[in-house]
Amino acid sequence: MHARIAYSVVDPGQYETARKVLETEILPRVRQIPGVVAGYWLEPIDGKPISMVVFESKEAAEVPVPNAQPGESPAPGVTVERVEIREVIGQI
Repeated sequence: MHARIAYSVVDPGQYETARKVLETEILPRVRQIPGVVAGYWLEPIDGKPISMVVFESKEAAEVPVPNAQPGESPAPGVTVERVEIREVIGQI
C-alpha cells in the first residue's frame, strides 16, 4: 500500500465552507477513485490541514487527483502546497 499525503493551506475565514465542500463533494468523489483503501483529513493547525489517502498500490497513488495537485484548490480557500507519495510500512 502507498499513501498520498497532501499538505495544504486554508484561509481561516473560509474554513467552514471548505469543510462543507469536503463532506459533500470531496469525500464522495475520493471514494470512487480506483484503488482507494482509506482516507483521512486532519484539522488545520496554524491554517495548514493535512490529508492522507491510502491506495492499494504505488501506481494508484501516483495517478493525479483532480484539483488536488500543488497550486490547485480542492475547496474554497484551500490551496495544496505539496504532495508526497510514501509506502505504508505498518498499520494496526
